[in-house]
Amino acid sequence: MRYSVKAILLTMAGVIVIILPACGGGGHTGTKAYRVRADAYIKRDTLGFVIDTTRIPETPSLPAAIASAADGDTLVLDAGLYFSQPKPFVDPLCGNCTDQKTPVAASTGFVIPGKSLVIIGAGRDSTALVTRAGYGLYIENSPDVHLIGLAVTGGVRDTSGNATDAAVVVRGSRVSID
Repeated sequence: MRYSVKAILLTMAGVIVIILPACGGGGHTGTKAYRVRADAYIKRDTLGFVIDTTRIPETPSLPAAIASAADGDTLVLDAGLYFSQPKPFVDPLCGNCTDQKTPVAASTGFVIPGKSLVIIGAGRDSTALVTRAGYGLYIENSPDVHLIGLAVTGGVRDTSGNATDAAVVVRGSRVSID
């Protein structure tokens, strides 16, 4: 679903969230907001432990939403789990090598290439990106990315010990994580 916005009011977990076209002072100029459904929802017991996850068939994927979003758009994520489909990647720069220009085989989960985005989850305990990759959320050449109210988890160590694996890998970008 796509929204044209000057401002959007949403209720998330009992909190009203206002999404404005500009976020912070960093040149973010987006005018569109997209709502993204989760791949699975989490059910917790009274102590907060996960007791069940319910898969949702045929939902639009977060990678598709990132790819179709224009520079400066906002993605509003429902509470739930978002699973990446890891892809092989050759990193031309090695952070763990004597020669930085050594290519390294790695994997990426979610990728934000060359655009400003705001991604808003329903809270770190409610919205999780499950990356299943060494470079879990890879942000490259993106001037202004804001990640708000979500967890990045479920990374898998790449087979090359030289890969600079992390939940969030940022290169040539400005990113804020709240």
